[in-house]
Amino acid sequence: MEIREAVWSCNGSKSLGPDGLNFNLIKRMWPILKEDICEFIYEFHSNGRLVKGSNASFIVLIPKMRKVMNSIISQNQLAFISGTHIADGIIIANELIHDAKRRKRPALIFKADFEKVYDNVNWSFLDCMLQKLGFCEKWRLWIQECLASATTSVLVNGSPTAEFKMSKGLQQGDPLAPFLFLVVVEAFNGLITKAVEERLLTRVSVGSGDLAITHLQFADDTIIFSEASPQNVWAIKGIFRSFELIFGLKVNFFKSSLSGINVEGDKLFDMADLINCVVGDILFKYLGVPVGATSKKISTWALVIECLRRKLSSWRCDSLSFGGRIILLIAVLSSIPVYYFSTLKAPKKDEGGLGVKNLGIFNVALLGKWRWRLLEEENALWRRVVEVKYKVNRINEQRGSEWDVHGSSWWKEL
Repeated sequence: MEIREAVWSCNGSKSLGPDGLNFNLIKRMWPILKEDICEFIYEFHSNGRLVKGSNASFIVLIPKMRKVMNSIISQNQLAFISGTHIADGIIIANELIHDAKRRKRPALIFKADFEKVYDNVNWSFLDCMLQKLGFCEKWRLWIQECLASATTSVLVNGSPTAEFKMSKGLQQGDPLAPFLFLVVVEAFNGLITKAVEERLLTRVSVGSGDLAITHLQFADDTIIFSEASPQNVWAIKGIFRSFELIFGLKVNFFKSSLSGINVEGDKLFDMADLINCVVGDILFKYLGVPVGATSKKISTWALVIECLRRKLSSWRCDSLSFGGRIILLIAVLSSIPVYYFSTLKAPKKDEGGLGVKNLGIFNVALLGKWRWRLLEEENALWRRVVEVKYKVNRINEQRGSEWDVHGSSWWKEL
């Protein structure tokens, strides 16, 4: 039963290898294949070895791994964890920036650009992290076998060359890879925590100072918050250099950016020179959404508008019927702004909208979901930020008059 659930949880269009046989075929032929698949996996569990050319048994490890991720991964990591949402990081970053501006606190935001993170994962260090997090030896041997038995080849003019074994890295498209990557970068959280404990890095406080945030991670999308000082900049560089030397993951400082809140321009440029990175705008994009922006400004929605225009320009042909355009409106155009609608309140329509779906009501419904999550998710990091900043809790959701006026645009719309 567990093996079947693992197979059914995988994307049906994904293939296990270059042969093109995907999970849809396995699901359809399950009555015929199940005995051989189960026997193969039981054999792997008993002796810990995989047949050459076969690396599919990881599918049974995924449900087990998913169940324990919440207990071993810190709340600063927001990817692939049950109960978290990609928009959580956007809200936290936006509220931190708004709070620093509101209280006139000088702060720095370092947006890191990792180089080929999946390709550079050190297997020995991954095994060490699994051991530190309490995984038993047998489980670690299973993981090592899944990694070490993987092979790859180079395509030359569309034809694969001879296969060769990998010595590091995680395979793109491997359903187990995201969870293993979270285990590796959990060490980064340990470095940050140690730097704070040794007073090498000063965190950014929220509200009256009851909560402080140092960093947010969504897979390899990483931003660090700190007070504005050269010491903190040196600490950030030292943390990433240590992470590179010990764990194998390298940050490209030339593509990374340092943004300042309530920091003079000359001082910000001097601090950026210390780590050889560019000076970024405080209104930057994080996880695809502008952070620190006002939802009523046209520039905030420029990306959505441009995307809609590109779609519309491709429809200027006689071959597309009126009915076809309606279908595309429902299936394509109406879905493009959904991601933005989860965190931003769209301005009122000017020229009547699409006439297919009431996007205004849809936008309000998506924002209203945050009110429901505020009542349900007691331990979520984004909720703790809101609770400290706006003095709300699960029992009493009333907002003070001060924050009705001076709260962020997202909070006001709630």
